[in-house]
Amino acid sequence: MKKNKSTLCLLLGAIYLALFFAVTIGLVCSGFGDFSYDRFITGLGDRLGDGRFFCELNLEMYELFGNNPFWYDLTEILGLVCFLFPLAFAGMGLFQLCKRKSLKKVDKDLYFLAGLYVVAGIFYVLFEKIVINYRPIITEDGIEASFPSSHTVLVCVFAGSAAFFLARRIRNRWLRVGVVVLCAALTALVSFGRLLAGVHWFTDVLGGVLLAGGLVLLCKGLVLRFCARPQR
Repeated sequence: MKKNKSTLCLLLGAIYLALFFAVTIGLVCSGFGDFSYDRFITGLGDRLGDGRFFCELNLEMYELFGNNPFWYDLTEILGLVCFLFPLAFAGMGLFQLCKRKSLKKVDKDLYFLAGLYVVAGIFYVLFEKIVINYRPIITEDGIEASFPSSHTVLVCVFAGSAAFFLARRIRNRWLRVGVVVLCAALTALVSFGRLLAGVHWFTDVLGGVLLAGGLVLLCKGLVLRFCARPQR
């Protein structure tokens, strides 16, 4: 059963990442990087009418949701709150190291979690350098890269992985369910909130969810396959 769950997670993770790269290639091929900036300059009311799928999809979704400062502020705050998860796990690892006096005796799954954070960080830096498209609005920092939504990626990675790693350590069933629900609510609020805030295109958020979901699922699959459940 454990091996089956691991295989399923690895398979789903690979599918998520494949879809992420498919969306990325689709955006590049559609020329949306230039299109998004031109749309901001000329105004959302000016239709180009070229029928390109990602262009039309993003414009329709942006015109549907518009922008909302409340959601922008809320997602900024929730994004900062989610940084408590990696800090907590780092503290947990440090406590185990001090108590057990050996790196080998630190829970093995924490190393996989650290690896997940590193890989997510690499993708974050990579897409800051390789610009696929720009934000639909110009912020105080000027024109910024927008794909994938970094807020969505980081929150989904932090909260999504926390749901799994904390559930492995919590004995009480209802507390375990509560933690999972809280983490799911955070990911949903931030992902949808970035769209409502109007600071990202639909494909930015979609790409962020696919990338983060793929990384978390792959990490979960590896942990299920190679790590025993931690001692409580």
